[in-house]
Amino acid sequence: MNRSLPSALLLCFFLIHHSHAYTVTQVAASYKDGQVFLKWQNPGASNLKYHVYRSTSPISTSADLASSYYVGNVRDNSGVNIRKSNLEGSTYYFTIDPANGPLAEGTGLYVNTCTDNLAWYYAVVTENANNGQDDTQINPGENSLTSPVQETIAAPQPILQQTSVAGDVTSMQYVIWGNNADAPDMPAFNNVGSFGYNFTFFKRGSAPAPLYVYFRSTDPFTPIMSDFASGRHVLLMDDWLPNGQATDWFGHHEDYDIYSYNNPEWTSGTIKAYTQKRVYYTIHWVINYCPVLADQVYASGSSHNGL
Repeated sequence: MNRSLPSALLLCFFLIHHSHAYTVTQVAASYKDGQVFLKWQNPGASNLKYHVYRSTSPISTSADLASSYYVGNVRDNSGVNIRKSNLEGSTYYFTIDPANGPLAEGTGLYVNTCTDNLAWYYAVVTENANNGQDDTQINPGENSLTSPVQETIAAPQPILQQTSVAGDVTSMQYVIWGNNADAPDMPAFNNVGSFGYNFTFFKRGSAPAPLYVYFRSTDPFTPIMSDFASGRHVLLMDDWLPNGQATDWFGHHEDYDIYSYNNPEWTSGTIKAYTQKRVYYTIHWVINYCPVLADQVYASGSSHNGL
């Protein structure tokens, strides 16, 4: 994907007065386990697209965007776990560092999986989704980094969001961030950009035990206690897109807009196995990092969840 703007078009942005410019502030980046966590303070507006660029050189002016690499985009409330918030009727903010707790209100978030071992500068610019107008103003230190973040290829790790205990069952809610680019240790999970995917590991006791993977259409947070047969752990994942649709646990068209309610019916192109690859990655992470007997992993589902 390349969203670089032509130099002539960038020059126009310098000459046009924007009466409704929406520029992010307080941009900051950190690296952890093969991913860069880019966060910022959102402007006071809604229905915006937040476009992320990166470059091995500082992005100091709008003109620098033309030679920068377009990473992807997120939408409003990217720091909010919208799936969990909708299901539980309260606002839940993502945790990207358990030591610091959830993100603050108004924080934007983009998580980029590292594809090389270089130092990169990042910048975030906005687009008004109501009229397609871009605000490409660059304010170094506010919406672009003045120091690069050193990236290193590594296998991304889910981040624990919440733990609760009921009897002998410990519920551990995680989010794994994926994006739209294949990396050496993680495939693309979608075609748009950064997105946080929920899953919960229910640990019964502390001893290694078989793993039951339950595919279902309801939320990935609430256990159905009848599924907790004695002596096994349970994994619940989620087949949900931000437009409210599901992927039948497989994936979607390479041009599908996961935020849109009005996608066309394509007659060409490729249906990509984004969800299947995420499920594979998640199951193998649980096998490798949780007390699971790797030769005793079972799964079931009904209707489209049985696919």
